[in-house]
Amino acid sequence: MRTLHKRATVYFDSGLHRALRIKAVETERSLSEIVNDAVKQSLAEDAEDLAAFEERAKEPNLAFEVVLKDLRRRGKLWGFDQALSGERDRGDSQERPRAHRKKNRNTFR
Repeated sequence: MRTLHKRATVYFDSGLHRALRIKAVETERSLSEIVNDAVKQSLAEDAEDLAAFEERAKEPNLAFEVVLKDLRRRGKLWGFDQALSGERDRGDSQERPRAHRKKNRNTFR
């Protein structure tokens, strides 16, 4: 069976085009082969991402703010949730939460 090829015009940045030409010479492959392989790889990665999204679609949604507050409570993101909520930064005078507190075991790990 014969493989059909389609012609397309692609405009590359001059530095990228130079790098592709050098790679083509060094690997004894055509520019078309290199570009086709790169596009195939990119599309395969997209397919993997879509499969992962579908796989995780039934997982419960977590509110962004809840996750941030939990991370702050555990000492992982001290100060970021205040910045997002518009609270004023009090600098180093504010006591930082201790990372080893074990009040609530139902956290996002």
